[in-house]
Amino acid sequence: MTLVLDQSVVGPATHAMVIGVGDYPHLLGGDGPLYPDHGGMEQLSSPSHSARAMADWLLTRYRNPDKPLATLDLFLSDKDNQDYAPHGSAAAPVEIQRAMMEHVKPAVKAWKARGDGSTEHLMIFFFCGHGVAQGYQNTLLLEDFGADHEEPYAGAIDFGNFHLGMARCQAHQQCYFVDACRSYSLELLASTEPGESIIKGSALFAPSAQRSAPAYLSAVPGNPAFGRAGQPSLFTAALLQALEGAGADDYEGDWRIYPGSLHDGIVHIMQRVTRHNPELGAQVCELQHKPPRFSMHHLDGPPLVPVDITCDPSDANDIADMAYTGGGAPVHRDAPDATEWFVDLEEGDYIFSAEFPPGSAYI
Repeated sequence: MTLVLDQSVVGPATHAMVIGVGDYPHLLGGDGPLYPDHGGMEQLSSPSHSARAMADWLLTRYRNPDKPLATLDLFLSDKDNQDYAPHGSAAAPVEIQRAMMEHVKPAVKAWKARGDGSTEHLMIFFFCGHGVAQGYQNTLLLEDFGADHEEPYAGAIDFGNFHLGMARCQAHQQCYFVDACRSYSLELLASTEPGESIIKGSALFAPSAQRSAPAYLSAVPGNPAFGRAGQPSLFTAALLQALEGAGADDYEGDWRIYPGSLHDGIVHIMQRVTRHNPELGAQVCELQHKPPRFSMHHLDGPPLVPVDITCDPSDANDIADMAYTGGGAPVHRDAPDATEWFVDLEEGDYIFSAEFPPGSAYI
């Protein structure tokens, strides 16, 4: 099964595809014959959690009155659990097809065909798994990467050409989220076929000037993307938090997610997480193909805003008794604590304060 949602929508709709690949039989720790040029790549635990969390959000939280969610394709390659039911749902779990090219390729073509139904449709693509890069060439590895030692990239997606090929889709609004490393690969440079484009572009085809197709890449060229054992990755967690409010703006009077504001929210959250957890390493989300502003998601209430509370200079944090109030009882954080204080607050008016012990250099 790949379609976990398939409902009829009259008029413009959203069509989503979510792929999570953590089980790689032909990489280190896999159950199949080892691909000799594995580049040190191992099994992953975050992608299954990331893909499930993204699917959960789309099914339970996504809100776009102008383009409601009509279909959701889900692919998982999980060593332990191929079943899926939305978190907290009473529905019986269903077994999800594995993220192998023989399954993904026809589903992507069908997804594109659904987008051809109207220029007003919105297409959403999400991938989490291994990725390799050479310059701005990005390749996304499916479960069967390396199965054929002579054609290892037959089990991979050439993301750049796939994105270009989707310019042929009639749907003018398309969003791509790629949660994968962009570490350089000499083998990829030497390859004449860096993966399947699946949807092929054409030199004779002029992409529509009305196409808006932002691509959010979880790392900048040459850099890794960080997973978190047994939970969604750093990027996916930041993306979902940004969709809940950190990436919102009220250009049109109510709170909505727009491509540019979403990117700003993701970047801010990833920076604050790595400041608080330096062992994760620095990671920066890159936005490619930034489009004109359009509504991606409507919040159903005030946004939840990440707020960073710190003293200037930051050396004073360690002796500051900090507090904030939004009309109710004050919330305190007592010294000693040298770190910034990260809180998530519903949009509104707040008073922040810091008190220092007598005799300190601060008042």
